[in-house]
Amino acid sequence: MVAERAGVAIGSLYQYFGSRDGLMSFAIALSVRTMTDLFAESRPYMLAMPLREALSAYLSYGIQWSGTQMGMIRFFGRAAYDGTPNLLIVL
Repeated sequence: MVAERAGVAIGSLYQYFGSRDGLMSFAIALSVRTMTDLFAESRPYMLAMPLREALSAYLSYGIQWSGTQMGMIRFFGRAAYDGTPNLLIVL
């Protein structure tokens, strides 16, 4: 299903990722890197703000961000509820 949705041959996925676990490890690493980069980019701006404004911005942008990142949230949610041991370690 992944290959079909991505529009690539199944063999291509195995060539690049080796296995389902390889693909999952890549997806997790990419997701974690994206999230940490987003937080790191906003940190200097938050530190420069008065505390009240920073908390307000943190909450409002966090709510807004969660809407745009729903796919990633669902991915981690499925990992948690499907009981995949390798994914649970990351969570």
